[in-house]
Amino acid sequence: MKIVIFLAVMISLLSGSIVAYEWNVETIESDGDVGHFSSIALDSQDYPHIVHCDRTNGQVKYDFWDGSTWEIQVIDIIGTFPNTTNSISIAIDENDYPHVAYHNYNQGDLRYAFWDGSAWQIETVDSQGNVGKFASMKLDSNGYPHIAYCDWTDEWHLKLKYAHWDSFSWQFQIIDTLSIGGLYASLCLDIEDNPHISYHDRTTWSLKYAYWDGINWQVEIVDSNGNVGSYQTSLALDSLDHAHISYFEYNVESLKYAYGNYSNWQIETVDYGDAGWYSSLALDSYGYPHISHHGQGGELCYVEWDGTAWTSEIVPTESSFPVETSLALDSFNYPHISFLGNLTDLRYASVIYTGIQEQDYFDNNANQIAILYQNQPNPFNQACAGRSPQTTISYKLTKPSRISLSIYNIKGELVETLVNKEQQAGNHSVVWNAENISSGIYFYRFAAGNFSETKKCVILK
Repeated sequence: MKIVIFLAVMISLLSGSIVAYEWNVETIESDGDVGHFSSIALDSQDYPHIVHCDRTNGQVKYDFWDGSTWEIQVIDIIGTFPNTTNSISIAIDENDYPHVAYHNYNQGDLRYAFWDGSAWQIETVDSQGNVGKFASMKLDSNGYPHIAYCDWTDEWHLKLKYAHWDSFSWQFQIIDTLSIGGLYASLCLDIEDNPHISYHDRTTWSLKYAYWDGINWQVEIVDSNGNVGSYQTSLALDSLDHAHISYFEYNVESLKYAYGNYSNWQIETVDYGDAGWYSSLALDSYGYPHISHHGQGGELCYVEWDGTAWTSEIVPTESSFPVETSLALDSFNYPHISFLGNLTDLRYASVIYTGIQEQDYFDNNANQIAILYQNQPNPFNQACAGRSPQTTISYKLTKPSRISLSIYNIKGELVETLVNKEQQAGNHSVVWNAENISSGIYFYRFAAGNFSETKKCVILK
């Protein structure tokens, strides 16, 4: 397994400070032709779970991080390339068990697999014709699967289909029978577990949106300006059940984004010039969209809305033509991306935070008035030999100053203020007792006069 770490940009976290982070890019599998059509989901511990197609061995595979290493399992064997699959979708239930929907090209059916705690259980959901392409799955509030997919039986009359488990059997519906639809479907469930689907209509080459209003399916055109919505659409619903969709405009090769409350759609172009292929969208805790996609220069690109503007960066993957991206955000709004690298590898990109960087400040005499040292020990244990977990933070003052020393968590929230008073020149130290603090990464911010600095410390389990 190859791991590549790159220093990345800085983002604001605390007043007067910026957080440095690195992109961590791993090659999870590279034996054979693997990593196709990957889909990623995170469990309750923010650990990644990824499903993908191994074309060499004709397998649907499941790779997950157990906290120390990647575990790899074979879910199903469906035939060697080209008779494998062109779509796989994963969801994680409340027990952190994976559920997977996928197309079996060899048999022309839609399958559903789930982990029951000891083994994979596999069933055929739909086998009426050539079905299951572009499968997209979500679990409802009861943990039941809902799947949107394409019926490809008649290539000139493609159908968007929807299947869901009602606790007794699979129920099926055909949506938008007037179009050649169902391509590149993406499904989400609203607060009442009603399905919403974005997809490409090949009749009008448009991006369309269908949703169940509790009685009927409502279908509308979101964007018909050019050939839009091919090569993957990605849908997410915010807390108000408003739709956010990322998609590709083929004519000018650009990444587009649509936001709407049913018929009231706002559309903008996010990135230009051979950008927007295979996009994947996720919303953060503020409801802001984040998108991964194949961008300019054949790079893996990551864009996000910060509340006022789009920001964009290239994820340095050391991979040629990274495509078929899948994005998930963890509980801290940090990105996790699975993608196909070098057209044959399964790769995974995430961020590692390296600390908060601040500009060094000096007094009017150009003399630094303080020095902050790294805490010792670091990392330190939650419990050691029956004692409370403790670490010592030391600093030196060159002249009397009012100082403050505070602890922050990785979200930038104040955890504890250790010192806030006037102190004389000389060496000082303070012990932080973290007995009631959970394990993880923390930052201690020190300020004396016009000088401030922040360092990272780690509490281990």
